[in-house]
Amino acid sequence: MIPMQKANIISNQGTRVSNRKASLRPDSDHLTRTSWANASLAYDQIRKGKATGNRRSLRLRVKLQNELFSLGCYIYKKRPLFLYIGIILYVCLCLGLLSGTVDSDIKKLWVTAGGRLEEELTYTRENHGEGVGSRDLTITHTLKEKGANVLHSDTLLAHQQVLKAAVDVSVEVFDISWSLKDVCNSLSFPLSEEHYLDMTLENLSPCVIITPLDCFWEGSKLLGPEYPVKIPGLSMNAVQWSNLNPQSLIESVKKYYATSNTLQAMEAFMKRAGITTAYQEKPCLNPHDDQCPETAPNKKSIKPLNIGAELTGGCFGFAAKYMQWPEGALLGGITKNKTGHIIRAEALQSIIELMSEEETYKFWKDHIKVHNLDWNVDKAKKVLEEIQRKITEVIIFVCFF
Repeated sequence: MIPMQKANIISNQGTRVSNRKASLRPDSDHLTRTSWANASLAYDQIRKGKATGNRRSLRLRVKLQNELFSLGCYIYKKRPLFLYIGIILYVCLCLGLLSGTVDSDIKKLWVTAGGRLEEELTYTRENHGEGVGSRDLTITHTLKEKGANVLHSDTLLAHQQVLKAAVDVSVEVFDISWSLKDVCNSLSFPLSEEHYLDMTLENLSPCVIITPLDCFWEGSKLLGPEYPVKIPGLSMNAVQWSNLNPQSLIESVKKYYATSNTLQAMEAFMKRAGITTAYQEKPCLNPHDDQCPETAPNKKSIKPLNIGAELTGGCFGFAAKYMQWPEGALLGGITKNKTGHIIRAEALQSIIELMSEEETYKFWKDHIKVHNLDWNVDKAKKVLEEIQRKITEVIIFVCFF
């Protein structure tokens, strides 16, 4: 049996033809994009009067295509040489990455050299030292649809979840565990003669968070503490800010320590700071939450909460006279009605106040936690940067996964 020789054929638009005939057919790019596929052919057609076009640009493209073709042919002939050159360049670039440094200082990246802002920053650095100033962490929340209204309970509850994830962040730096509570700004309570009371107040002292959630009871969930605090000498449940009523607590303590100087000083401080019922009389975004206090105005209510009205005029923290947040710092893209009440907003914004590296260094320098660290401003800066990086990672994970 004699084997049959197979003819070399190709298929083009359903028609089977030989390779020789197919090679004679013009390529589709030559017919539809002649100047792009073969500028020389297009230029010849214009010279013959069979086409019209820009001769000057075609001449430039003809020359460019010819040069590139010649270069490609030369590289093909010397391909081992160019392969070696490419490998050498790749290795050099890799070595450069190892010795390079990434500068993440926003001041160096964005501040104009020789401008007024640079002069002010230089003045501050020379007169107050490195590391002064705030390191506030701003978290902005918008919806996927452009211009969508964020004044809904679900959106604010989602914002709370993001903030809660950020607040619970902890990192390992220099073989020591650091939490956000270790580097954030917090309201300081006056020291007393009672050590146990100082420890209790320190555990209850939360990070300062400027957030629209402070208009609602859910804002208390961001303040912790992580573990409920037991009040010494009182037969009451351990407290967190979600169930803490400072005013009622003071009244309960008075029954046992009516003549205590410490108690009187604490009561005077609370009055100056505007600390009363904290979050216990604020409305709940989810009135059916089991933890929503009975004193909340909309507890178990089925009537929708007017979120815009609650946010109009700004919000207050648990210390109403010290923690006053204007609406412009909490919302973006605000729309109001004729009476001045907020009816729409396009973004929510929360700010977590962190200490500067200088403040962090001074706060921890005499603490046993950094006793063996040779603690300095640079190490304080490293801790702050790691916490900010971790918070960014956590927020991205919560938002996208």
